[in-house]
Amino acid sequence: DSPDRPVEQVSWNDIQNFLSVTGTRLPTESEWEYACRAGTQTPFYNGSTDDSTVGTLAWYASNSESRTHAVGGKAANGFGVYDMLGNVWEWGSDGYGPYSSSAQTNPTGPTTATFRVIRGGSWDYGSFYARSSYRGYGLPSGGAYNVGFRAARNP
Repeated sequence: DSPDRPVEQVSWNDIQNFLSVTGTRLPTESEWEYACRAGTQTPFYNGSTDDSTVGTLAWYASNSESRTHAVGGKAANGFGVYDMLGNVWEWGSDGYGPYSSSAQTNPTGPTTATFRVIRGGSWDYGSFYARSSYRGYGLPSGGAYNVGFRAARNP
């Protein structure tokens, strides 16, 4: 009902044609986390470790009134990007799997997997999930009511 609200209820499979037509892609899990953190090392991109600050950054279960909201209604991160936390989970390009135990730079997850990564939390989840490091997963064919996406492009 609003062009300013996030895309939602799309499956990972559904958005592949859009990405192909637009020349965009889904970010890898590590790219998504880098963009979310915007130079911070804390759970929240405002530099805080305090759950009571989540409401300034994200629409989540305690403040969302059980719905999505227009993008940009909460504080942007240090890169000027809005709604990296809360509002809707965001699909990533990586398959969901365990992290490697060895140190890596810009790792990618498995290319084939039963589940795909989702990041950021959503309007119907608690503040615990609205963290830059929290990872969830979904079936690529599933278009959950609280999952959307953020397209990325190569420079």
